[in-house]
Amino acid sequence: APPAAAAAAVTAAAGEMLGGGAPHSAVGEDDNDRAVHAAVASEQALHNGLVAREWLQRSAAQLTYHGLVQLHDKLGEGELCVFFRNNHFSTLTKVEGELYLLATDLGYINEPEVVWERLNQIDGDSELCDGAFRRLDLAATAAAAAAAAPP
Repeated sequence: APPAAAAAAVTAAAGEMLGGGAPHSAVGEDDNDRAVHAAVASEQALHNGLVAREWLQRSAAQLTYHGLVQLHDKLGEGELCVFFRNNHFSTLTKVEGELYLLATDLGYINEPEVVWERLNQIDGDSELCDGAFRRLDLAATAAAAAAAAPP
C-alpha cells in the first residue's frame, strides 16, 4: 500500500483505539505522526523480509552463478583452497580450467574410485571423477557389475 493509504489506515485504527471511532482531530499530531512512522517502518520491514526470503530461496545451495564465476576467475590453475557450501567445508582445486571438490561425502564410502566432484553447477547436479579427474559413470559401472554377477 502507498504510504498515504497506510497513514489513513493507521489514523483510523488509532482513532478507534482512542474512543471508538474518534475523528482525526481527536488524535494528537504527535500521536498521528508516530503512528504513520510506525506503519511505514512496519511496511518496510515486511518488504525487507520478503526480499530476504526470495534471496534465500534462490540461493538455498549457498552458491550463486556469480559466486561460481568468481571462483573460476580468482582461483589459479592447480591452487587449493577451502570451500564452504551447504554447511560443509571442502577442498577445492582448479585443473585444466575446471573446478573440483574433494569428495568427502559418506555416501561415497563404498565407491573407492570416486575422488573428485566437478563443480560446474550451483544446484549440486555435478559429475564425479576419479583421482586423475576423469569422469565416472557409476550407473554404468553398477549395471556392468550386476550383469557380471552370477545368477
